[in-house]
Amino acid sequence: MAAGFFAAAAARRAGRRRLIPGGLALAALGFAAMTAVPLGHGVAVVVGAFCLVSLGVGTVMTLTNDMVLSAVPPERAGAASAVSETGIELGGALGVAVLGSVLSSTYRMGLDPVEGVPARLMATARETLGNALAAAARLGGEAGRTLAAEARTAFGHGIQATGLAGAVPLAVAAVVAWLLLRPGSGETDEGEAAHAEDGTREPAATPHG
Repeated sequence: MAAGFFAAAAARRAGRRRLIPGGLALAALGFAAMTAVPLGHGVAVVVGAFCLVSLGVGTVMTLTNDMVLSAVPPERAGAASAVSETGIELGGALGVAVLGSVLSSTYRMGLDPVEGVPARLMATARETLGNALAAAARLGGEAGRTLAAEARTAFGHGIQATGLAGAVPLAVAAVVAWLLLRPGSGETDEGEAAHAEDGTREPAATPHG
């Protein structure tokens, strides 16, 4: 919601051509920040990363939805809004599925067998981090502590892979958006038009004497 208000206010000054690529780049930065989670301060990094992602994606969603609605006649606005919302929901669902798959598969592949842990418990531990920690607590001893440490390390590597998987396509999308949203011949971006209008406006005369 905050990103929507920000986008509406900033679009009047900066224009959509700057804000849409900027929002995509900001979201990419948030995903890239997630690669630092295993280095320590995990909670702070995750909160900051998700704030960047939310602000960037929220800005892009607000402005692109406005572009869709402004591109159709008023009587088609309902259908255009439905198509836009469907695309947003579908993209969100696919993003969660793909990134979740990257995280879970990286975690499973990164959790190697631990000496002293039965194969059945290892299979359970590879399903989720929660299962691994529960199995480690049930097992106890040095093997349990080692399993918990290895599971946390594998999960951290999964977060790193997920951050990269989200950052790279968003960075590419930011570049593509910057290139495709260039104003055509004779066209002026909204923000650039506002700056031009402010620059040509004459200041009010001040009395002398």
